[in-house]
Amino acid sequence: LLQLYGWQPPEDPKSATTGARRVPDTIVRVEGLAVWASGLLPTSDVSYAAAVRAKLCIAGLNGAPLQFRWLHGGAMPPVEGCLLDFTDGTVRQWMLDRLAAFLDAHPYVVGLRLAGVDALLETTERRASFARDGTHITPEAYAKAYYRFFLDAGRAIRGARFVTVCRPVDTFAGRLHFRAFAPPDATFAGWVGDHPSTFAGMREAAMNAIHSARRGYVSFGVMVGGTPGVDPAAAAPMNVPEGRPHVATEGDVYAALAAEGMGEDDGAGRRRELP
Repeated sequence: LLQLYGWQPPEDPKSATTGARRVPDTIVRVEGLAVWASGLLPTSDVSYAAAVRAKLCIAGLNGAPLQFRWLHGGAMPPVEGCLLDFTDGTVRQWMLDRLAAFLDAHPYVVGLRLAGVDALLETTERRASFARDGTHITPEAYAKAYYRFFLDAGRAIRGARFVTVCRPVDTFAGRLHFRAFAPPDATFAGWVGDHPSTFAGMREAAMNAIHSARRGYVSFGVMVGGTPGVDPAAAAPMNVPEGRPHVATEGDVYAALAAEGMGEDDGAGRRRELP
């Protein structure tokens, strides 16, 4: 279920702050962990072939599973696979069994951070995505079933304190602006801001936060400079060296503002203001 999003330890284990070899040491210092999960079944998963034969994934016009490539913020290599059909009872039971086994083996996991893979359906022709029963499925219907499944399943196994962390309103693929991802009532906490680490990306993140609040999302944070962007050179002012936390420092922010001309004299005796 979660092998796709496992943190990879660095070459030098002494420098690791988190990772596969350090998680047991870390658990004693935290109350619980929310770990990555996704509705995208990667081709590398040991159950992929069986899932395809059982037709557990969203299909295209020819009946074959639709194949998607998920970049998930650029933090790890892209992943290819199919989207599990959470509108179908057989699929939900199949995933429930896997989730129950995982949570039983990892009692410190108190929630899931769900990837926004529902937006992948926006990259296909809206009339060319079909559920397991052969009916057409929209991105909106898929999102509702996907996020609701993991929240309901987690709470059925662990109780009401189980949480899901999801995207509220965010930009996808640089072109789907102000898109609502998880339903507000299925989002314990959320995040926006996986945008290019430029001033334009910061502004986009701020606008997504405003739209999230207006649509009723209560708890969410903003990642600033979380993604290098399509053009790494354009994002250089806020990049961080390899191995350092993927977080922009105050100095990085000032460098980015300076690169955009913020805070400089506009030529008429006025300083340019932040938008």
